[in-house]
Amino acid sequence: MRKFNKDCCIVVICHIDNKNVILENYLNENNTNIIYGNFDHNKLITTERFYLIEKFLTKYQNFKKILVSDMNDAMFQADPFIINFENKIYCSCEASNISDNDFCGNINRRWITEYYKKYDNKINVLEKYNNKKILCAG
Repeated sequence: MRKFNKDCCIVVICHIDNKNVILENYLNENNTNIIYGNFDHNKLITTERFYLIEKFLTKYQNFKKILVSDMNDAMFQADPFIINFENKIYCSCEASNISDNDFCGNINRRWITEYYKKYDNKINVLEKYNNKKILCAG
């Protein structure tokens, strides 16, 4: 990201077990903030990160554009903040639908189901979002 955008605020959410000097030095050199926590790794991958992001954005509301991404396989070919869009939100989509029985469909259906369980156990995610695209949210 820093290759293309020197001014944006980058925040990395990291499990405390991954804390190390090499990572901290790299993030500091790239003007990146880090938040450590003792998260359940499986929940962080699926649902918990969205709650953390919501808390963060609620606390710090001084943003014009926000990009949410994981770091494992993210690569930027240009500054993503130059994308012009008419709506308040721009969402990149996976090639799969939520109803597809492939890796992408299955894993996304699982975390979305877990998310809905916190609010309403009666919602059938497959039925509600049948043949809908999956957002690339990391």
